[in-house]
Amino acid sequence: MKLKTIAALFVMLLLAFKFEVADASTFKKVKIVENTSSPVEVYEKPDAKSNVLGTVTLGTFVTFISDWHNTFYSRVICLDDDGKIVDGYILSYYLSDARHDIKVASSKGGLVVKETPSLDGKTVATLQHNMVVNDFGTVGDGWSYVQYGNVIGYAATNFMSDSKPITKYVSKSGLVVRNIASTSGARVGELFKYDKVSVHSTIAGWSYITSLAYEGYVDASQLTSER
Repeated sequence: MKLKTIAALFVMLLLAFKFEVADASTFKKVKIVENTSSPVEVYEKPDAKSNVLGTVTLGTFVTFISDWHNTFYSRVICLDDDGKIVDGYILSYYLSDARHDIKVASSKGGLVVKETPSLDGKTVATLQHNMVVNDFGTVGDGWSYVQYGNVIGYAATNFMSDSKPITKYVSKSGLVVRNIASTSGARVGELFKYDKVSVHSTIAGWSYITSLAYEGYVDASQLTSER
């Protein structure tokens, strides 16, 4: 086996095992606290009579885990107003899907994702140079709230740059779009032959694309410059 092939396989294995991999049933989402002008309570259980773990205010980003069956509550993980990590329940009414920009890890040493917006915070993951992340916005002091697959946390804003997408086309139908650069990633959707996509970055044989219907990682070998 050629050395280049061995190296490519090794990098792909690193990508598969270095980060937390999600299947469709556990794919985490980022939401934002809205529809309020006062602090919102996060409860220990999906019940307003349970213990209050903390409060969050308008504009707070949260990691959405799941809706609680047959209630009006969602389970979330977030930093409360005191900077403490809480894992609890919030009324779903206050949560909306958070909008994001597509950014590329620009630091040669990788993009460090922290559990809290601080250099002293626990490191969640280190994303490789040119890895694409969803940037949900700044939270102050040079930090942004970002996501790669199920890796969600805080990264240095100036260690990311805007992507410079190029147009490509799908070479054959059945191209699977995944949430991370790995065959173990959650299936986001499927593209068909001649579908037009914008490629934001390519790493270890995977391209991050956006199309009219989907965004995520695809097998780069299944894309062509001409239709």
